Amino acid sequence: MKSPALSRGESRRAPHADHGGIRANKTVPKGFGMAEKPDDLDQHRGMAAQKATLLRRSEGAARADQKALKTRQEELEHFMLAKPAKNWPEAAERATYLLKLFAQSPTADDPRRQKLIHSVLADFDRLGGTES
Repeated sequence: MKSPALSRGESRRAPHADHGGIRANKTVPKGFGMAEKPDDLDQHRGMAAQKATLLRRSEGAARADQKALKTRQEELEHFMLAKPAKNWPEAAERATYLLKLFAQSPTADDPRRQKLIHSVLADFDRLGGTES
């Protein structure tokens, strides 16, 4: 059978071909629209995949916390470098900050150094009148 002749400007393409296969004037069939509550894809995966995802999310949060902490430390150090201490208690606060930083380093892992750090911090508290 011969196809009918096309008049000028007509096309053999379907009228919905320009819209990715969906006609613009047609409504979406029931069950194919957006869901009110999206599916939790983690429930459809195995336990190992769920744990890996949780680990990745936790690592990302920990990195963000570390970055925020580093930023706050840099701000504090910039503030402390801006002016010299006005009095002995302020100087002791700065020394306390440095001792606590040192206490977190691998060099301070020696039990004798830990004892010394705690002793000096206790001296600062006792002499500064702020027993803790």
